[in-house]
Amino acid sequence: MGIEVREVGRFRLPWALFCFWVLMVGWVSPVFAHAQRQNAMWVLWENGGVRLGMQVSSGEIAAVSGLDPAQAGSEGFDAAAREHAVYVLEHVEVGGDGEALQGALVKVTPPVAVGDEEGTLYLFEFFHSWKRGVPERLGISHRMLKEYAYSPGQPWEVSYVVRFKREGSEEVESQLLTRTQPVEFGGRVEPGVAGAVGGGGVGRFFREGVHHILSGYDHLLFVSALVLVAGSFWGMVRVIGAFTLAHTVTLVLSVFGWVRLSSAVVEPAIAASIVCVAVENLLWPGRTGSWMRTVVAFAFGLVHGLGFAGGLLSAMEGLPGTEVLLALAGFSAGVEIGHQMVVLPLCGLVGWAGARWPAGPSRSGAETVLQRYGSAGIGLAGLYYLVLALGLL
Repeated sequence: MGIEVREVGRFRLPWALFCFWVLMVGWVSPVFAHAQRQNAMWVLWENGGVRLGMQVSSGEIAAVSGLDPAQAGSEGFDAAAREHAVYVLEHVEVGGDGEALQGALVKVTPPVAVGDEEGTLYLFEFFHSWKRGVPERLGISHRMLKEYAYSPGQPWEVSYVVRFKREGSEEVESQLLTRTQPVEFGGRVEPGVAGAVGGGGVGRFFREGVHHILSGYDHLLFVSALVLVAGSFWGMVRVIGAFTLAHTVTLVLSVFGWVRLSSAVVEPAIAASIVCVAVENLLWPGRTGSWMRTVVAFAFGLVHGLGFAGGLLSAMEGLPGTEVLLALAGFSAGVEIGHQMVVLPLCGLVGWAGARWPAGPSRSGAETVLQRYGSAGIGLAGLYYLVLALGLL
C-alpha cells in the first residue's frame, strides 16, 4: 500500500509543495480557531466631549485578570471587570483632530444574562473630554488584548461594529473597527448615509471575512479535507458550493437572531466534522465522489455557519436592516475569497501531482499519497481541536 523506497525521490517535489502549503496555512493561523471577538461600540458626539460605550466579553476580562470566565456575574469577577476599565482606557485610543483625548470611566454594567465566555457581555461607558474646543474629526483605534495569547501561538483578534451619532441628531453612521483598521468620524453627516454603505464599510467587512477564514484553521481543515478527495475540479465545485450555501444560510439566520447555539456546542461540532470527513477519506474513499458527500458537506456547512457568525450576532444588533445585509454581503464575500485562497491551490496541487506521477502496478500515485497522508494529518489536527473544544486539555 505504501510507496517503495526507490520511488521516494520521484515524489519529492509534490511533497515539498504540500509541506509548503501546510506551513503557509500554519503561518496564518498557528494553533487554534476562533480567536476573534466581534463586539459592539457606541459613540455619542456631545458638546463637551465624546461618550463611548462598548461591550467586553467575560473571556476578554478573564484573559487580562487571570480569572476563570465561568465566574462571570460573581462579586469577585464584577470587581475585576471594574478594574478592567483601566486596561481599556490604555488600549482604546480616542483622538480629536489627531490629538489624544483623556478618558474617564462612567460606569460598568454587569451582564443581563450569564452564558458562555463569548456571550457574557459587560457594558463599559467612558467619557472623553474635548481639550481645545470641539474638533473637526474624531478618530478611534485600539490595541485590545494584543499582548495576550488566545492559545499557544495564537493572539487574540478583537473587532468592533461602531455606531456613531451626534447629540441632537438621529442619523447614525456605522463602521468596523479592527486593530489594523482605525475609524474616523466627523464633518457633516448626510441624511440616510450609513457607514456600512459608504466610507469603505463593505470593504472593511470584506477584509474581516478574509481574515476570519485565514485565522480560523478549523474551517480551513474542513474544506481541505473535502478538496483532497474531490476527484475533479467540478467535484470540488459541487462540494464546496454545498458547503458555501449551507454556512451562508446559517450565518444569515444567526445574525438576525433566528438560530442561535452556544459556542460550547458549536465548537465541538465543528471539530467533530473535521474528524468525520477525514476518517471517511481514509476508510471509505469510494464514497467521496458520490452525492452523499455533497449532502455531508451541506449538513456540516450549516454547523460551520454558526461558527462564522461568532460575536457578529450581538455586534450587529440594532443596525438598520440595509446595513446588516450589506455588512453580511461583504463579510460572506470575504469568507469565500479566503476559502478559495486555500481551495484552488490545493486542488491544483492534487490534480497536477496525480497527472505527473500516476499510480503504477506496484506503487501508489502521488494523488493517492497526498489524499491518504493529508487526510490523516487533518484528522489528527481535528481530533486535537476536538479535545481542546471539549476542555479536556
